[in-house]
Amino acid sequence: MIKNALTNLALAAGSCALLYASIEFAFFPMLLPYVPLKLQPFLNTGIDVAAQSSKSSLVPRDYIAIVGDSYAKGAGDWFMDANPDRNEPCTSAHVIKDRTGVDTITYGWGGLGSLDGIAARPYCVREAFNKVWRPGLARLAEPKIILVYFYEGNDLSNNIDKIREAYTGGGYDMGRIRDEAYFTGFIKEGIMVKDQFDMCRRALDPKLTDQLIFTSFLKMIIRKNVQAPKVAMEKKSRPASTSINQAISGGRTLTLPANLQSPDMELGEEEIGLAVYGFERSLAFMMEYMKSARTVVVYVPSPLSSYNLVSRQVSIQKYGGSGGNVYDTESVTARSDMIVNLIGQAAARQGAGFVDTRGRIRAASDKEVIHGPRDWKHFNKKGYEALVDSFMPEVSKFLETGGKKAN
Repeated sequence: MIKNALTNLALAAGSCALLYASIEFAFFPMLLPYVPLKLQPFLNTGIDVAAQSSKSSLVPRDYIAIVGDSYAKGAGDWFMDANPDRNEPCTSAHVIKDRTGVDTITYGWGGLGSLDGIAARPYCVREAFNKVWRPGLARLAEPKIILVYFYEGNDLSNNIDKIREAYTGGGYDMGRIRDEAYFTGFIKEGIMVKDQFDMCRRALDPKLTDQLIFTSFLKMIIRKNVQAPKVAMEKKSRPASTSINQAISGGRTLTLPANLQSPDMELGEEEIGLAVYGFERSLAFMMEYMKSARTVVVYVPSPLSSYNLVSRQVSIQKYGGSGGNVYDTESVTARSDMIVNLIGQAAARQGAGFVDTRGRIRAASDKEVIHGPRDWKHFNKKGYEALVDSFMPEVSKFLETGGKKAN
């Protein structure tokens, strides 16, 4: 009798193990596109690409990739309003898929600048994805088009912070910062290995347990409380005074919130030059990694550059630098023009396309508010649609050529 009980127990354990293995290696990968938004943060870096709903197949083919920070990720009121229990459209990737019919994914992540967002993350996400083996899981090939979202609001500040923290703080030689080969070594070691190792570990130092994507998913859910997706937001901006941050939208004068993100007004010209250099070297690194893709840099304006400002002064959110937080409105346009020229020139030197979206964005904001109303750091749905429409001619032109990169 004891022998029969042990036999039955062994059969039951074997059945459970077989069922679990079937879920882990056969069924769970197929279920990834149905993982709801609130659970997607618990997927391993890399495999979370398969959960994105802006594509037709589990692994995208001949796809468009978006690279950058929270704008590339899709933060904002549209995302906040999405049903957390479903995997529904809520980002610019979905708008692109709708406009073109082409699979579109994003490598974007909130809070990243050029060094970690353009250079490190696309490499680490794609390499981590391709190190997971499953019978029905194809490799993630290079995209046909890469859209690099450069965000005017804080990308340069993030670059300066990263150079101070990871470059200077990491013991790298400031006298060699303009040495391109030396700086590439810094991206590989100082950023990927030291600064962003948690994000890049599955790409750089894969372990056998990384194959257990369903097991890891369950462990993360158990370890952390499951919550609806949230945008990392700072304290709510207080209303501006009636003499600053005023703009025309929808045929009327609006007082925008105080402390809005700006074209990095607080940075000095030397800091801007160094930050743009960091952007260019990051762009070059990414383009070297994904050589066959056509790269287009998309210039995303800050909220203060997105509206027809009519007040004499504006108040900005500071990220660093030596400047204050109140500026003459005219200086906003001048600073934005300077940065757009520098980024456009950097893109051209690397052989990338460039789209200045500010005209289309301002035309959209003349008709209606395209940020908020809760998250004034990011576009709402109308804003993301205007952003995509601004670069769609460039994308469509390339798609019409059959997706072949010019030599």
